[in-house]
Amino acid sequence: MPEKLRADEKVKNALEQGDPQNARIEVDRAVRRLVLEYMMDHTQLYKEFTSREDFRSFVVDKLFGLLSQEKSS
Repeated sequence: MPEKLRADEKVKNALEQGDPQNARIEVDRAVRRLVLEYMMDHTQLYKEFTSREDFRSFVVDKLFGLLSQEKSS
């Protein structure tokens, strides 16, 4: 999933703009799109992501943190 997020132009642009709040929102949107893509092959991920707010927040927070750290390096 991180590779697909790194390749997403909207995510790249949001991270480069330097506004953490907007970047976090864009990463959240991109993760939601990816989870939908993965729905058929990864049904448990889809189920957990869509039914558990704590799980969704955990996944998005971890991916946002990873991408933000890479951009600041």
